[in-house]
Amino acid sequence: MAIGKSGRIVIEIDPEIKARIHNELKIRGLTLREWFLAQAERDGLAISKKKVTAVSKKMGAKSK
Repeated sequence: MAIGKSGRIVIEIDPEIKARIHNELKIRGLTLREWFLAQAERDGLAISKKKVTAVSKKMGAKSK
């Protein structure tokens, strides 16, 4: 898989799954970007930044 320097991540998924993900995130008040970064942090990837941590806290509050 090619890794560019643009800051974009591109994946190909079924359009129906994509729509369901976006709908669920909208209900939770999250963008795909916020959710992705928070999930990466939860999985222990070394990306910690204050904004990402804040989104993780936001997600934790919504899942309770």
